[in-house]
Amino acid sequence: MISLSSTLAAPAALLASLGSGAASGVADEAPAPRRFSFVYEVSLKDLPEGAKRLDLWIPLPSTDPFQDITDLEVEARTPHRVTTAAPYGNRMIHFGLREDVRPFDVVVRFDVLRREQTASRALVDPSLRERLLDSDRLVPVSRRAREIAFSVASDPPDARGKARAIYDYVLGNMRYDKSGAGWGRGDFEYACDAKAGNCTDFHSLFIGVARAAKIPALFEIGFPIPADRKEGEIGGYHCWALFEDPERGWTPTDISEAWKDETLREYYFGRLTPDRVVFSRGRDLRLEPPQSGDPVNFFVYPYCEVDGRPFDGGDGGDGGARGDGVTKRFSFRERE
Repeated sequence: MISLSSTLAAPAALLASLGSGAASGVADEAPAPRRFSFVYEVSLKDLPEGAKRLDLWIPLPSTDPFQDITDLEVEARTPHRVTTAAPYGNRMIHFGLREDVRPFDVVVRFDVLRREQTASRALVDPSLRERLLDSDRLVPVSRRAREIAFSVASDPPDARGKARAIYDYVLGNMRYDKSGAGWGRGDFEYACDAKAGNCTDFHSLFIGVARAAKIPALFEIGFPIPADRKEGEIGGYHCWALFEDPERGWTPTDISEAWKDETLREYYFGRLTPDRVVFSRGRDLRLEPPQSGDPVNFFVYPYCEVDGRPFDGGDGGDGGARGDGVTKRFSFRERE
């Protein structure tokens, strides 16, 4: 062991936390911070017989202006090290087995103090600005993106007004629907065609159009912390997007949650509830040390390679390893 110093909320609980003004989407006061412990468990099994090399990367959260990460412990019998990958500064644990390739388990525990997220100039390194105007593999700044940007965001003269027009466009043209195939990859073209998907699809559409409108935009991903429970398992990830407002700084949006509750549509343009924890930022990620395979689409689940090839689908287009060979479990417990 080493030590290192779904829906987010039931509407009634969230509205209560935001005060009487929440019915109009504007909070009287910021919701109270949340303190909780988080457990991230990974089990590696059913490895290919005769494997000579195994690499496993597990994301780690970092302290930032809106969350404090403390008492982080990694429980594993296998040698490992904590690394940080450029350009976004994402932290991770790397396990590298050579010759002695065998199954193993990992448990990561840490405490979180999470505050309401608002605009911040300190959240994003200024050196990333040009990168955040450029294409990602599944979010191209394409002719289609530029046409949408011209159609919906030409009139507002400022970046915030343009971003709001794009936010409203996504709300009006997408529906939260995880049926069929293709959703969950954060594929801009899929979102345009299907007009449906999960949080990755909503925010990929926003990011693609924002960048086409010359507004830097960034993808963040982590886990939702239910507001109506004090402890329990968490079924999967949640993501959202930031855009650069020159006057206020990097401003958050959570369009898929706004779609689920229209009373919070004003709130989720510019604010995020503390019912979450962010693990990583960006798309098309090179890990540290670099993986042999393609860039990881996004990084919230473990990514594994055996003999230089993605194991159990690698990022599978949905952000992490999957299948029986790499299993994962997430849980939380509220703290006083």
